[in-house]
Formats: sequence, structure tokens, C-alpha cells
Amino acid sequence: MEQQDEPLVNFDVGPQSEEYEFLVDTGAARSKFRKLPTGVTIGTKTVCEVLGAEGRPFRALIIEGVEIKGNSKYCVADFLYLPHTETNLLGRDLQVQLGVGVIPKDGKMVVHIMKLTQGDIQEINPEVWATEGKYGCLDIPPIKIEMQKDTPAIRVKQYPMSPEGKKGLASVIEHLLKENILEPCMSPHNTPILAIKKDEGKFRLVQDLREINKRTIARHPVVPNPYTLLSKIPREHTWFTVIDLRMPFGHVP
Repeated sequence: MEQQDEPLVNFDVGPQSEEYEFLVDTGAARSKFRKLPTGVTIGTKTVCEVLGAEGRPFRALIIEGVEIKGNSKYCVADFLYLPHTETNLLGRDLQVQLGVGVIPKDGKMVVHIMKLTQGDIQEINPEVWATEGKYGCLDIPPIKIEMQKDTPAIRVKQYPMSPEGKKGLASVIEHLLKENILEPCMSPHNTPILAIKKDEGKFRLVQDLREINKRTIARHPVVPNPYTLLSKIPREHTWFTVIDLRMPFGHVP
């Protein structure tokens, strides 16, 4: 963790990776530029109403999809364009994404930059990193979904699907069978599947279980409520681990 004596921080922005200095402003909800980065253009239709320091609202143009990188991190964000202000501001929206914070220390405001060191990475269990084409499985008893009494076999006609979607799902299903994530079976119920095309051109397998869900016996939720979960973290704890499940096939509470 690095710290600076002034609440200023530098990041590379825009397609030309131009270095910009920002004032870290914890009171600003949105980040803003006073000067357009090289190679960045701005339209005139996308605007946002802003409440200024004097308490009077005004309208500002929005610069969309600007690349910003530094501190071993990268993100694409929208900025307000305010050319008449004195400096660029790093608001709370990017402070979180870029790991930047401000705290009072020795009578002045100090910028803290949270960095993930090589030592930190080595302490992380290597099994948590996502590997293309590989899946992790939980060794748990099968979860049995109970249907309501006297529920007849549920059969919903398959939705129309393009030849491209059928071909894309064929390879997905073959791979899931090979990894033992799917198993062939005979079920009295039959509901449609959908081929959802992703940005990179591949397809995601989605099954429409809405009619099934209408006739199942609801289970008591055992997953913590995310809105109250943070309030249960002890005050003395300062480091937390969050694992983002990449492309989970199924969610198990």
C-alpha cells in the first residue's frame, strides 16, 4: 500500500495512454475531466444534471467509454466534461474500481493506493483462478427438487432456434458432457433451451425453467442476504476475500 502527501494521483487515460493528474475527491459521485484526452471525442446529446459546490444544478456533457489504467488495474468509465473547472477529479465511482482512498493523517489528507503485490498473489490458492475450458465441481450430495403434489409432467414446446444457435449449443453440450457437468437422463419434464450469443461469438446454454419453478416446493433460502451481510463483519477485520465465479453452470446455496 502506497501513500502520498497530497490527495493527487496519476493515471493513463484514453486511446493514447495520456498521463492525467486527478484530485481524489471523496465528495464527488462522478469523475470528471477539464480537458479531453487525446483521441477522445464527445457528442452533444449525452448530458447529465450535476449539483455543483454552490448547490446550484447545471447540465454537463458525458464522455463515454474512456479507458483508464494504472495501479495494475484497468477499467472503462464515463466521465463528466467540465472544461471550466480547475482540475480533473477522481470521484467515488473510480476510487472503488482503481483501489484509491483518502484518509486524514498528521493534519493532512493522504492518498492510499491499494496494490496487489507479487507476494500477495503467491499467497492466493491457485485453484481459485479461472482456466479456459476447465470447471471446478463441489463434492456434495445431489440437491433434490420436490414437486407439488399431483403435478403432471410439464412439457413446453421448444422455441424456434437458428441453425447457428443449434451448432453453437452442440459444442457447448458436448463439452459439458465430457466434463461430467451434464449427465444423460430421462425426465418426465421437458422445457425449452435457448442459445444466447455472447460478444465473442460463442453461445451460452440457458434453460427456461419458469414453468417448473411454478410447481416446485419452495426451499428456505440459506444464502445470506447481501444487504445485511456486510453489517455482520467484525469491526476489527480489515482484509476480505471475494471470489467471483466465472461462467458458473449452476448456483448451489
